[in-house]
Amino acid sequence: MKIPANETGFKAMKSLKGQGVHVTATAVYSAAQGLLAMECGADYLAPYFNRMENLGTDPEEEIRLMAAMAKRDGYPTRVLAASFKNMGQVNRALRAGAEAVTIDPEVFAKGVALAAVKEAVDTFDQDWNSNFGAITIADMK
Repeated sequence: MKIPANETGFKAMKSLKGQGVHVTATAVYSAAQGLLAMECGADYLAPYFNRMENLGTDPEEEIRLMAAMAKRDGYPTRVLAASFKNMGQVNRALRAGAEAVTIDPEVFAKGVALAAVKEAVDTFDQDWNSNFGAITIADMK
């Protein structure tokens, strides 16, 4: 269940975790919020990367701190970064320590629609066809 990382949300997280419900702390903008959510048993923290950047906060540093605190203090909580406008932000979040991301399909599609990706796939197809013709992997036994 997605629960906002605010005063009311922290109470709800604690109650829901007591009932065995999996909780994602959402609308996380700081490592301090992340720590409170971890203390309440959050399974995931969802720091809002682009929104933090827009507020002048360093999202990479906040994610780095959240991941380090979880590891250092033995919390099972994982960082699930969110709120991206481009794949560069996604990659930066992953380098900073996010273990998972949630990405708008449009952002994802633009990120994998690179000319280099198409060229590599075309080259693979040419190599495959010159070696195996029209046979597909599924046809091979």
